[in-house]
Amino acid sequence: MKKRLDEQINKIKNIMGISELITEVSKKDILINKLGLDEDNAEYLDRVCGPLSVIITNKIIDRYRGGYSDKDIMDHLNNVGVDKIYRNDITSIMDWIRVGLNGNFTSYKNLTFEELYNKSIEWHDSLQIGQGEVNYVENHPIAVDFRKEDGTGFYWVDLETNESDEECDRMGHCGRTGKGNNLFSLRETIKLPGGKYTLNRSHLTASISNEGILYQLKGSKNSKPKAEFHQYIVPLFFMIGGGGEEHDYYINGFGSEYASNLDFKLSDLPEESIKVLYRDRPELFSGYGMQKLLIKMGIIENKISSVFELELDTDEISEYVNGDYVISTRKWVDDNGNKRTSSNYLFKTIMEDPWDLWNNYDVDWESSLQYHVNDKNEAKIREILSKDTEEDTSEYSIEDLIEEFDGGDIVTAISIVTSEAERDSYGNMLRNTLKSCLEEYGKVTKFDDEGVKVTIDLDNFTDSVDEEDLNEFFENCKDEPSCVFYDIMNGSGYGGYVDKPKFSVDERWYPDINETYFNEYLSERLSEI
Repeated sequence: MKKRLDEQINKIKNIMGISELITEVSKKDILINKLGLDEDNAEYLDRVCGPLSVIITNKIIDRYRGGYSDKDIMDHLNNVGVDKIYRNDITSIMDWIRVGLNGNFTSYKNLTFEELYNKSIEWHDSLQIGQGEVNYVENHPIAVDFRKEDGTGFYWVDLETNESDEECDRMGHCGRTGKGNNLFSLRETIKLPGGKYTLNRSHLTASISNEGILYQLKGSKNSKPKAEFHQYIVPLFFMIGGGGEEHDYYINGFGSEYASNLDFKLSDLPEESIKVLYRDRPELFSGYGMQKLLIKMGIIENKISSVFELELDTDEISEYVNGDYVISTRKWVDDNGNKRTSSNYLFKTIMEDPWDLWNNYDVDWESSLQYHVNDKNEAKIREILSKDTEEDTSEYSIEDLIEEFDGGDIVTAISIVTSEAERDSYGNMLRNTLKSCLEEYGKVTKFDDEGVKVTIDLDNFTDSVDEEDLNEFFENCKDEPSCVFYDIMNGSGYGGYVDKPKFSVDERWYPDINETYFNEYLSERLSEI
């Protein structure tokens, strides 16, 4: 009996391409008790990744290692949600493994998460558009019918499954969607010349959940549906019988799965179609993106304020500007004998004390004497160097006078003041460079050692975000713009939806000495000699 069981276990191992069979119970146990995921995240990964859930989770964790502790990684994943950060990536990877590799994952198990994702993208792109089927007999239930009396034309069918190899072959995509979703296919029957044969092809695939959420609606090879198919898409939103009730609509909201930026959006429709759809089904336009669209079209009044003031402490700037790094560390032992380490970061130092970053000890005091010392200070230098000599120094140049009579005090004074002026110029350059990065977001109204304030119009950043994600951000943030802005800039697994400005110092920079400051300080130093 045990031998037969071992044989079955080994067979499953070979099919799935994994070295260790993990049961349903032990997988979730490892995800929760060993890796540190909470129940919701473990349930999501178990449902989407199945036997590979632990492997995929470890590959996600490896993305962060080196810069964060395991506890910080788990806190981040649990707080934000693995599905919110990596949903599209994981879906793409698992589609590739299950369909493209037929579950045989062995040859790829040592790849990183990014490498797996890139492989899945290559696979999705490599799928070829399936050819039409001759004299095809439709056996799936017809959902919406646009066909003529002779049976030619377009129609939607309910494939009654979340996995369809037939749709995969026809459309050049994976033909799969999440559990609890149903695939719908827009198909067309064409009569071939001679009238004896017909050709049946698929043009669009939609994924609709049992709860009435439209998760995907794409064309062949996961392309965005062409405008010519809009006339067949709109009737989907009036299809009834969903949710187990005859009077319920099949579609009541929007979600996203793989490559959501390529899905059909209501905003893709012409203005007249949007007006008709809003008149008859206004509940579909409840999200922020749809509300802004209706405002832009003049259908509803603008009651949404998108302008807000972003307030950041000096150590929060790195969440919105790339290029921060540790410039120094300090180690010590506290009163309890525990070893402690603290780090000083570039941005915080620039905001609070940028002058400490200047370390140029090769001061060209002669150039300062020639180009920056004013007449008043030059006269003071002559007075200092001439008072202890009976020699007539009026014919000496200021350079020769210093070389002949200075014991080092004048050169030292000019050098110190030059270094201070260059240091001040360097600090101002760093702060202005960092400030210009923040100005890419909006008007900077505060910028000092306590922090910054930036006036931002959220509308300038929402177009790059998937509509479903944007609506989710607003819901989670309770319509607070600054919270939504944070999610836009930091909400995805790869650093957000908008490229952050990059802090970078111009290598051609040279100190620009403020001559007023320079001569005031030099006058003080000369008075002490």
